[in-house]
Amino acid sequence: MIGAGAAMDAGGRAATLAAGTISLTFALGPACGGYIATWFSYGAIGWFSFTLCLLAALAFVLVRPADG
Repeated sequence: MIGAGAAMDAGGRAATLAAGTISLTFALGPACGGYIATWFSYGAIGWFSFTLCLLAALAFVLVRPADG
């Protein structure tokens, strides 16, 4: 996917940003999961993930271009 983004972006900025974002999420994901599991419970990780999925779906609906 990063290669496809690099092929479409002649300047290379979007592909670099995507690679940096992926690296950041790979670093923050386990840290957040460990923090939530330590202070709350393993079930809280599921609720946290579910809430983030709902927020992502809402953002998709609000940001996508209108038909037409």
